[in-house]
Amino acid sequence: MCCSKPLEEEDEFCEDCRGRKRQFDQGWGMLLHDDATRKILYDLKFHNRRDNADFVGHAMAGYFAEQLKNWKVQALIPVPLHKKRQKRRGYNQAELIAKKMAFWLEQAGLEIPVDRELLVRRNSTLPQRKLNLASRAKNMHNAFSVTEGKKYKTVVLIDDIFTSGSTLDECARTLKQAGIQRVYFLTASIV
Repeated sequence: MCCSKPLEEEDEFCEDCRGRKRQFDQGWGMLLHDDATRKILYDLKFHNRRDNADFVGHAMAGYFAEQLKNWKVQALIPVPLHKKRQKRRGYNQAELIAKKMAFWLEQAGLEIPVDRELLVRRNSTLPQRKLNLASRAKNMHNAFSVTEGKKYKTVVLIDDIFTSGSTLDECARTLKQAGIQRVYFLTASIV
């Protein structure tokens, strides 16, 4: 009901969402993070396979178009990388996915802009994949800020992988403190 993680029992919330208050309103992961999905996303993220963003963005646009309409989303906000990490990598995989997703949504008649400047990562944090749950939340605390500019009522954060939700929670908290009323997320995969 909250993050779309699959459940083994007939519960409404996974253990992560049941155990803490989420800052985002709701979100969905498109695929389970299995070996094939991991390869596609890690090749995009770590091996410069930017063409995978087109495949992922196309799939996400088709899979989530109706949900975006229902949520009345005004902008897609890619989860930002710190400028040092983005410079090293050469790109932000979440931004590439968001741009491709917006392109394919527009082809289907749904125009939602990508705002890559509203949310910025002000702190250079450790990679989340190397941390446990408690450390992930601490690592993300106050890592983001909102720039001056456009105001929206409803936005959706775009990222590649949902694991614990700590990054998306901190992004949502930051956006809501800046006056955005509803913050959703969509990811390519969910662990």
